[in-house]
Amino acid sequence: MSILTFEIGKEIPADAILELFGKTFFEFCQDSGYDKILQVLGATPRDFLQNLDGLHDHLGTLYPGMRAPSFRCTERPEDGALVLHYYSDRPGLEHIVIGIVKTVASKLHNTEVKVEILKSKQECDHVQFLITETSTSGRVSAPEIAEIETLSLEPKVSPATFCRVFPFHLMFDRELCIVQAGRTVARLLPRLTSPGCKITDVLDTVRYTPTCDCM
Repeated sequence: MSILTFEIGKEIPADAILELFGKTFFEFCQDSGYDKILQVLGATPRDFLQNLDGLHDHLGTLYPGMRAPSFRCTERPEDGALVLHYYSDRPGLEHIVIGIVKTVASKLHNTEVKVEILKSKQECDHVQFLITETSTSGRVSAPEIAEIETLSLEPKVSPATFCRVFPFHLMFDRELCIVQAGRTVARLLPRLTSPGCKITDVLDTVRYTPTCDCM
């Protein structure tokens, strides 16, 4: 473990300083006018972290060349605990992420969490964190599926009406074949209505999040 020595003679682990930097960085973002955006990213730490890539994509249009990390969440199979997957080409910054996650949970969701490194980049192609509650009046995880009631699976809007209301939408299947397109986007890109047209034939992937992990 790296150690930083200050003039007062007290040795402080570098990991602790990086975690404090993560906390301070989040507070700086709040004070710099991003507080409203940060508040609407999610009602739980899980939702916040899942939506963080979208914020980074938006900021990338404002700051060209920005090299933002990528995040995604999964559940540990044995107990459903939250696992955060962190992808970055900058090594050694995982403790900054720990500081940010703890501060997000505390300041935005009134929740105290414990964040541990589950797998390092040496063990996998990315860093994995295990996030567990220590005290809470909020939620870390999404509600169980059993808690969600579905009134009906029958469609309430016809495909024709949907295409008219959402003229720029695209729908595609697991094979990436386009199965439905809004009226306006279909007019602008006639190829969309060709049989077998795939989403990758007309659009370029800006950000790809892998579906497999090293757990």
